[in-house]
Amino acid sequence: MTRTGFSLATIDQARQTARQFIKQVGILLIALWWAMPQSNGQSEIGNFTHYGVEDGLPQSQVRVIHQDATGYLWVGTQGGLGRFNGREFKRYSSADGLAGNQIGSIVDDQAGRIWVGTNVGVCRLENDFFECAESPLLRGRTVHALAVVQDRLWVGTDRGLIQLRPADMSVVDIGSPEPTSPQLLQQSIRALSYAGNDKLFIGTAAGLTALDLASGEVRSIDLAQGKDPAVVSLHVIGENLWAGGALIYGSYRGLYRMDPDSHGVGHRVPDLEEEIIRSLFLDREGIVWAGHDNGLSKLAPTRFLGYDQNSGLLADFVRALAQDSAGRLWLGTRIGVQVVPLRADGLALDDSLTLTRAEGLPNDRIYAIEFLPGDGFLLATNGGVVHWREGSGVVGGYTTLDGLPSNHVRSLRRDSRGRLWIGTVAGVAFLENGRLITDLAGELSTSYPLNIREDEQGWLWFATRDHGLLLLSPEGATTRLDASDGFSDQTLWDLAPAHGGGMWVGTNGDGLFRIGADGSVAEQFTERDGLANDFVWSVIVDDLGHVWAYTTRGLSRYDGTRLFNYGKSDGLLHLEGGATGALKTQDGRLWFSSVGGLMQFKPRDTATDVAPPPVRIETASVDGTAIQPGERLAHDHSAVTFEYAAFSFQSETGIRYRYRLLGLSEGWQPLGAYRPVTFARLGRGDYEFQVQATNLSGDWSAEPARFAFSVAAPLWLQPWFIVFLALALLMLAVLAWQYRVRSLHRYSARLREQVGKRTTELERANLKLREAATTDLLTGVKNRRFLIEQIGHDISYCIRQGKESIGFLLIDLDGFKKINDGYGHQAGDAVLTEVTQVLIGVARDSDYVIRWGGDEFLVVARHRQADGAYSLADRIMAAFRQTKFSPGSQVKALDCRCSIGVCGFPFVASDPGLIDWEEAVEIADSAVYMAKRNGGDCWVGISATDQTQIDSTAEFLDRLRSAPELVEASGQISIHVGDADLSA
Repeated sequence: MTRTGFSLATIDQARQTARQFIKQVGILLIALWWAMPQSNGQSEIGNFTHYGVEDGLPQSQVRVIHQDATGYLWVGTQGGLGRFNGREFKRYSSADGLAGNQIGSIVDDQAGRIWVGTNVGVCRLENDFFECAESPLLRGRTVHALAVVQDRLWVGTDRGLIQLRPADMSVVDIGSPEPTSPQLLQQSIRALSYAGNDKLFIGTAAGLTALDLASGEVRSIDLAQGKDPAVVSLHVIGENLWAGGALIYGSYRGLYRMDPDSHGVGHRVPDLEEEIIRSLFLDREGIVWAGHDNGLSKLAPTRFLGYDQNSGLLADFVRALAQDSAGRLWLGTRIGVQVVPLRADGLALDDSLTLTRAEGLPNDRIYAIEFLPGDGFLLATNGGVVHWREGSGVVGGYTTLDGLPSNHVRSLRRDSRGRLWIGTVAGVAFLENGRLITDLAGELSTSYPLNIREDEQGWLWFATRDHGLLLLSPEGATTRLDASDGFSDQTLWDLAPAHGGGMWVGTNGDGLFRIGADGSVAEQFTERDGLANDFVWSVIVDDLGHVWAYTTRGLSRYDGTRLFNYGKSDGLLHLEGGATGALKTQDGRLWFSSVGGLMQFKPRDTATDVAPPPVRIETASVDGTAIQPGERLAHDHSAVTFEYAAFSFQSETGIRYRYRLLGLSEGWQPLGAYRPVTFARLGRGDYEFQVQATNLSGDWSAEPARFAFSVAAPLWLQPWFIVFLALALLMLAVLAWQYRVRSLHRYSARLREQVGKRTTELERANLKLREAATTDLLTGVKNRRFLIEQIGHDISYCIRQGKESIGFLLIDLDGFKKINDGYGHQAGDAVLTEVTQVLIGVARDSDYVIRWGGDEFLVVARHRQADGAYSLADRIMAAFRQTKFSPGSQVKALDCRCSIGVCGFPFVASDPGLIDWEEAVEIADSAVYMAKRNGGDCWVGISATDQTQIDSTAEFLDRLRSAPELVEASGQISIHVGDADLSA
């Protein structure tokens, strides 16, 4: 992944900001500064995240960090060990077998086992429990460091260096020819790092030592002019970050760096002599982790390089971007123009040139920049068009005195015929052969264009504030595209030529459009399609054909098939972009202006972060008990639950999942953000649970995580039992046949009588059982099971009739919890019984009352006109207000009020199948929520309108639950209120 450097000024500023959050985090910026190429006047955005005990960390003092082969991040603290999966920490302590809770080192061996050094020995994780080495040589020693070298585990303790055999945790004989230096046997070993090539670096209380494992040679390394601090952490970082494989180490006296192949003195990083960083770690995604006395800090590499006023930009808000023939970047701001040379790694802000009023500009607000070949450039300002020539300054311009419709100029564009088009707030003009033309026909003469573009066929496109999209043909004919053509009627902010012809258009609230070369709407993208926001400020197309749209809520990229969104966690200076502030420079780099500054992005760099994260199934459990892969479950199990994790720490919240259970379904089920997956009452058979993850790349994990298991057949479906039952039935059949033949005439009349009697009794018993199964025991009214069995018939009848509807009235008692809390559940049950009688008394005979659960009731009003349910809601409200409810003989009668949500079925009369009855009840539940939010003691009804259009039922219900007023404002629904005014 391409990484860029920091200037010294930027580092100082970053450290000051970081110290307000946590003092020790500043060392990360210095470490990166040493590792990266230097460039002045630029600042990469630091994507910092901090984790403390409130996030699940075992304890605040982080002493060691390690990432194992699976992808878990292990964190050792003074108070135990933590394993981080990107979502939560799993904690380990002496209760899990650790010899001690002060963790000094963590490694994993070639078999993938985790080894932990503690204050009283070294331990190995086996089956989620720790086993500890019991050698007398380790007894009572504090283990500060561990290193795995081939088939040996090197253990650095407070009293020397020891070797273990990982297979059996036995200590290698010190007298053997193993390369162990006698002078290291009694020193306090604080850090170990294997640099390859048989070189083991050893940090001690006295300094830094290098051990050649092949020859046994030991040499000391001088640090900082002979002053050897106690070295407490070592880490070798690969070539992708450190050129030549440099070695860095932290100490109690600061931070140093050196080349591991060098015999020279280590170099100390300035101004960090007093910083105490317990550990530094670079994970496989290039994320830097730091452990310190206040927890764990993460610095994730960003996708963008950002510039603001603090790093030398003239102003944070850049309105116009252009590049001249010399490759310089021209930035138009609210306080003038800044001309900046480009470097391979960014902007040379220290060598920039600024143009303001002091240089002769009539106004500092710059809206557009256009170059005139061999004759300087033009600036669009609030004071007209300014002609600037390098070496001469302002050499002329155009204002209303020259015939411009207005001095407030917002757009400039030179077309392929050499004409310069000028867009003002009061109309369009153009320059041709030094002559200003203002008498344009049609709407161009009065339009307010915010941007002007020319397509491959020579058509000119004008994105206007109030006149839609205007197209001017090479012959001079004007065409307008607006809402009547299926396009937007909002302000149009920006234009970008589309690959293959046509134009991309960013609108002020209607999202992103692609207009075909023939002037028709080809595509539209909004938030419903995955666009970050519907307000699009700038649009640009990169060399790969990807379309970038900067919105009010982030930056979106469309690669032709999918939309990807970038936010502040990805390095954006600000979520809101700047109007028309996007540019592709000659080298393919993209530049975006935002409310918070200017950002650079290289489209080809997207290939470095597209790898989807690996996934692991962490636990599988049945009814709360863990199971292993291949296990066979009993047929009467309740539920199987799976928990899993994807190992990417770039943006943990951006990970999305999907799953499937082979044996039940072949199709993938979208899951979105993480949540455990549970399957209830699986039938007999073989199953395999699979889960995949994706990040911003949009690609799913190459291999899903898998967990295979099976469910046993019940006893009555076992093969031996079926054979036995078949034989038994056969024998019984023979005996019964013989008995029947012998006694047919004698007992035929009696048998008929008994059969008739028993049939009648069975029918009565079945009727009672059905009544019991569909009746609520407390209130005596019907329950949900009755509704499930009955509602299908009612819906079929309703659809056949066509003129009638079913009203669902969901009643929730207001303040019922206070009755239970104040008078007891027995009193609450008495009130529920009285409430039932009130509802039965109000409902018609054709309606039925359902005990929905707790203090909720559902009244299903059948055979009614569309507004009949609202009348019933009024009567229920009136009945509640007129009734005093008695919780018991020892308690005086109480008032009890309710909130009612009303929804009719069909919800959309023209399409009865669009919303099913369960979703209609969900809509009624949303109405109850609105009534509750309004104070209760009222009813709220939600109905469809002529404008109702539901593309995704789940999304519609979610929006209705979270923001019903917005859904109503969009014209999708009507909200009806009884006894309260929700519009306030």
